[in-house]
Amino acid sequence: MTYLAGPISGVPDYLARFGAAELRLRAAGHAVCNPTREQSEVPGRTWEEYLEYDLELLGNCAVIATLDAWWQSRGARVEMAYAAALGIVWMEVES
Repeated sequence: MTYLAGPISGVPDYLARFGAAELRLRAAGHAVCNPTREQSEVPGRTWEEYLEYDLELLGNCAVIATLDAWWQSRGARVEMAYAAALGIVWMEVES
């Protein structure tokens, strides 16, 4: 399974960017875990709670695919560090 990581907070078109990247990866034969599809926005849920769930999803994946400018996202940087600690393979994907 390939986990998508990239900027979400403050990015108005993040759903479209993640969706386009997911389609490209699926077309290339990847099974994709798109965190923007796995959980919906819940009023009152904290950033940390979203991240905790995302890290649980990532822990079940063999690959992390990063979208453009992922390093500008605090959450994506945490996900990348977690992936590196677990030995998850990294690849880049256009968003």
